[in-house]
Amino acid sequence: MHMIGTGRLQEISRLIQQILLGKPQGSLQLPYVGWPTVWQAEILRERNQLDAALSLAQEAVSLCQQIESIGSLTYILLGYSILLRVFLSRKELDEADSVLRQFTDISKGTSQSISLHYRSFFTTVDQVRLWLNRGELDHAILWAELLDREKRHGTPFAREREDAAYARVLVAMSKPDLALQRLEPVLERATAGQRWGHVIEIRLLQAMAHQMCQQETQALDAISEAVRLAEPEGYIRSFVDEGAPIEALLHHLRKRDHKQGPTSYLDTLLAAFQQESMTGVSAKDAEKAKLLQDRLSKREMEVLQLLAQGASNLEIAQELVIVIDTVKRHVSRIFSKLGVQNRVQAVRQARELGLLDDELRLADNRCDSAN
Repeated sequence: MHMIGTGRLQEISRLIQQILLGKPQGSLQLPYVGWPTVWQAEILRERNQLDAALSLAQEAVSLCQQIESIGSLTYILLGYSILLRVFLSRKELDEADSVLRQFTDISKGTSQSISLHYRSFFTTVDQVRLWLNRGELDHAILWAELLDREKRHGTPFAREREDAAYARVLVAMSKPDLALQRLEPVLERATAGQRWGHVIEIRLLQAMAHQMCQQETQALDAISEAVRLAEPEGYIRSFVDEGAPIEALLHHLRKRDHKQGPTSYLDTLLAAFQQESMTGVSAKDAEKAKLLQDRLSKREMEVLQLLAQGASNLEIAQELVIVIDTVKRHVSRIFSKLGVQNRVQAVRQARELGLLDDELRLADNRCDSAN
């Protein structure tokens, strides 16, 4: 559990294998088999092996449930928290909601203080992510307001998780300045504690907030630091689960860093985003995307493609050899046709509808050829 928090995924994978394979068969009680199995599922989820992660998490919960003791509650609750994350990554929101309800019901079987600790420690961030993915921003805002009014409980790490979840709500509310203020002390504490897995999440939130403030340099610096920490351990879902804003920044980072040599890890991350887009478009969405594509002019599609790569108005003008005022008119028409209000929403909408798949591949190929 400590190694997960410190981002040592490679080391914990080896430790899990030693636990599961290094003992004589039958020498471990079921809860202790379920415990490492839960963490194995979390590592598979983070590395984007979602089918295997789901199967293993369900197996772990089943193992832990076979022993009836107060101690086994911890194992069961942990299993449900990992299962919740797997369903969130799979975009199976009804299943995620069901698992969260089961987690809450089980935690009520403990004392109030222990229940609060379990919820803040295991599911705070994922509860907020579930609300936001379901479009229930009002629930997330109410939670944040209550957090401000109530006395804070739990360990410093649990409060750290609450602060990160609060910043996520502020980003969703389009209050990036307040989010950055909230994240700064959280980053300092997480860095001092060498909780690198949490630092990666915080850096990604900072990158999105800076992007919303149109602070391109700071956004790229933040996501570059997240990439630096994540690459040795093979993090994927921490990036992909944040959606289109992070994908756009990764494209921009890849374009910047490609001149210095191969960017295999960035390529892996972007390929995971691409796979997500291809599997996430339903037939109805595909039909809607075709209609939108027909409505967008060729030039608007080119501008949309560059928006998805995080290009500024000036960079778009230079790339397409047009004046900035013309770029602004194209961007305004794109917003109108997609029914959105800003760049982040435009890229997310286009990505969800599969509008950018072919265009972004062509852009990457042109970038590779040019360099």
